[in-house]
Amino acid sequence: PRILTANMMMGGRGPGPGPHVALVMAMVDSADGDQVISVLQPLADVAPLLGQHVQLMRYQDAMLHSAGPQYGYGQPVSRSLLVEHFTPAISRAINSLVESGAIGALSVRSTGGAVADVPVDATAYAGRTANFSVIALGSHDASLDDAWAPVARHAVGAYSSFETQLDARRLRLTFPLATLERLQTVKRRVDPDNVFRDNIDLAKLDER
Repeated sequence: PRILTANMMMGGRGPGPGPHVALVMAMVDSADGDQVISVLQPLADVAPLLGQHVQLMRYQDAMLHSAGPQYGYGQPVSRSLLVEHFTPAISRAINSLVESGAIGALSVRSTGGAVADVPVDATAYAGRTANFSVIALGSHDASLDDAWAPVARHAVGAYSSFETQLDARRLRLTFPLATLERLQTVKRRVDPDNVFRDNIDLAKLDER
């Protein structure tokens, strides 16, 4: 339903017996408690439910943030892709990724709905046809790349904010050629001195 958005998190592990455990965080755009429950119930029916918590709150209160100082330690590596639909093939690839021992966490986020109402060429985000975002966190680039490769074959795009290694291939997934050309045109006009370069250096993209 268009009023629902959800994010599933799973921890990585090695192969072996025992159930997988997933944490699902979902938001429903409704102040009607009965409607909220009816929209969430299909998610609860997917597998045995270990626990649940549902709360009505304002949108701004649901945004997790801290007004105090931030203390971040460690630097995980991450990979991201966008997929239009979950097929048996990509589901098997993701299952193998989770059991590879190469990741610490996997996230699957819903990205469809109203996102697809915006034309592909309206903004820098070109992945408007994708219904899901898949993100993996690991500790080492090489081992994560090896485990990620079978999943990456199904990508129709990527989201750069979830990428820690922006090589040329991943940048092309994030910015199709037409999008990239528009961004570089804007870049030359508003940032000729290349002040904004820490995330993606558009001025040097062609050199990668």
